[in-house]
Amino acid sequence: MEQIKTILVAADSNDAQAIKNALGSEEFNFTVWVTPEATGLNKTGNHPADLALIAVGDQSEAEFGFAERLYMTRSDIVIVMLAKELTTELVTRAMNAGVARVIDFNSEPDIIRSEVLAATNREKSRAAASGGQTTAYRSHIVQFFCPKGGTGKTTLSVNLAVALAQQGKKVALIDLDLQFGDVGIFLDIGRADTIADLVQENKFDSATLQGYMTHHSSGVNILLASKAPEYADLIKSEHIDTILSSLRYEYDFLVLDMAPAFNDCTITAMEQSDAIFFVVTEDISTLYHAKTCYKVFEALNLLPKVKLVVNKDGMSGISTRDVERILEQKVILSLPDDPKTVTQALNRGIPVVTGDRRSRFAVEMENFARRLGRNK
Repeated sequence: MEQIKTILVAADSNDAQAIKNALGSEEFNFTVWVTPEATGLNKTGNHPADLALIAVGDQSEAEFGFAERLYMTRSDIVIVMLAKELTTELVTRAMNAGVARVIDFNSEPDIIRSEVLAATNREKSRAAASGGQTTAYRSHIVQFFCPKGGTGKTTLSVNLAVALAQQGKKVALIDLDLQFGDVGIFLDIGRADTIADLVQENKFDSATLQGYMTHHSSGVNILLASKAPEYADLIKSEHIDTILSSLRYEYDFLVLDMAPAFNDCTITAMEQSDAIFFVVTEDISTLYHAKTCYKVFEALNLLPKVKLVVNKDGMSGISTRDVERILEQKVILSLPDDPKTVTQALNRGIPVVTGDRRSRFAVEMENFARRLGRNK
């Protein structure tokens, strides 16, 4: 009989070994052991496997997240959880995460083995339906950037993140305007942990990262910028690289609100991003600086990622077509000049796409989010 290629998912090596001991090696080929974190999910992305066995204990948030991500991306893998304590809540959450069966890890080895085999055989039809294809899970990282203040990049970042969440995507919004970030103000978030607090702890595993993020009522998880400008100096480019590398396997989208400057941290984030939404407004000063920026993008080999966005369209006699002609780039998104709606949303701490969904701004942003979601 052909052995079942099995991935072990356990936070503790003792749990991984206990699973091996319980199941034996006759029917199962244990190909890899991973921890339930972003790096573990990355490792399993294209790893040949029929079965994933996930050990869960008292602290099981990472395990449920891992199961959900695996279920969404690997239709060829049967997911089974082994729980040290079965509860109705745990079983319900496991089923919602795509787990085929939850088994009491305190059962006799023969019972555990037979239940795992039964679940694997029952779920083989799901693997067959996928045609044997596998895809590594990977977030789409997008950012809004402009070296000039006042273009509305924070407004766009916040509203895109919320619009994506409203469409069922798992979204993280990261404020990388490290000195003067305003994401917390736009979403009416008071005191909360920040990226500076995370860097000072100097731990970047999945559980720690999630602990420093603020969950907003819109469904978006947010990593806020520093509380004061002086804390920004604590954050280095290697921290940005590590944070984005870890989070990208936990979410469908990471939306980055960037600082208005080229520096080591912003360039690192640009290199990690799939798309750089370059925000301009229809005024000569912004367009002048934009032409200079395109030369910098070209020098950094980032030009293929750069997508031109016009905000506050209609604010002047310069049209979107004029912007395309001046910058020699195609505009992929144009948002109307609606200062009253945007200012009211900011003052209320409620995004436009939530508080005024019939406005032209909200309609355009929701349509844009829908296009991004389809193309991911």
